[in-house]
Amino acid sequence: MATIHQRLGHHRRAVDEHQHALTLGRRTDNRFAAVSALIGLADAYRCLGDPERAVTCAEEAIADAASTGHRILEGAAHTALAAALLALDRPVPAADHARRALTIHRATGHRLGQADARAVLTGIS
Repeated sequence: MATIHQRLGHHRRAVDEHQHALTLGRRTDNRFAAVSALIGLADAYRCLGDPERAVTCAEEAIADAASTGHRILEGAAHTALAAALLALDRPVPAADHARRALTIHRATGHRLGQADARAVLTGIS
């Protein structure tokens, strides 16, 4: 539901749904679900104009994904962090994280992730 709300532009509702998913993921020790929710929260907060909170969520998602070996989620978290940093007018670290995401997605063969990372890089140029 969170993704649907996010795509419809209902960002506040998306935050609520992602927060619920994060709570459930942590309660059931489902790290994949928790990291996915953190990435979604980062995107929703950025869209709501709160890039600082987006950075916090994305950084937590990167750490959790890296510690559990979820490479595709790690790449997505780097992309989310890059987008949040770009919203904070910090293009240099944004580009660094977008490139990390692109490297991870190339290694995993995740083409959609590659496209997302390239889209952030395009916004920096």
